[in-house]
Amino acid sequence: MVYQTTGEQRLSFLVHDHQWTPVDLDGITLVRRPAEAIFNAALPAGWSRAAKRRRFGRRT
Repeated sequence: MVYQTTGEQRLSFLVHDHQWTPVDLDGITLVRRPAEAIFNAALPAGWSRAAKRRRFGRRT
């Protein structure tokens, strides 16, 4: 939940039962996402069709 408060940023974060955590970084509150969530995303291997067309030209 984001709510209004006094201070330079004028807002604050409240997290309940979640892995994301609010972190104060030089006076600005940011929300940190766990690192394993980034690496668990299933991405297809190799080049996409659009990247192949851009790199090698549109050959039919």
